Amino acid sequence: MGHLKNNGIGTRPFYPALHAEPVYNRSDRYPVAERIASQGLWLPSSSNLADDDIARACSAIRNYF
Repeated sequence: MGHLKNNGIGTRPFYPALHAEPVYNRSDRYPVAERIASQGLWLPSSSNLADDDIARACSAIRNYF
């Protein structure tokens, strides 16, 4: 979601599907976990986020969609 990053809102790739992590050495397929991992949206989260920061992120998401 480059749109959020362009608004100064930090984003990063969503958490990977755990079965796909090398440490687990799994070749099984879990389509739901894989879809969520590839389409998930990670947003900033902290107990220190100001209400204005949360409102700005929500506004950017609404504008995007």
